[in-house]
Amino acid sequence: MQAIITKSQKTESAVYVEASCGKVSALVAFYSHGVRVCQHNASNRVWKGFGKLYSSIDEALNSYKSDAMRTIIFAAASVA
Repeated sequence: MQAIITKSQKTESAVYVEASCGKVSALVAFYSHGVRVCQHNASNRVWKGFGKLYSSIDEALNSYKSDAMRTIIFAAASVA
């Protein structure tokens, strides 16, 4: 599987990376205190939440079973 980075933005407080892998797309934000992952799915479109906050990249990778999401997080980490 290969993730495609569609957008990347650095600010003073975080690095935001938007990526897709197959039919799955997500926004991954890297802060000094952790990683926030927001998978773009029906729940996100309805509730407009900004995903889940994890204390580390390893914790974020371990919380997803989908190879596509793991690929997106790993690719985003290589950009940040």
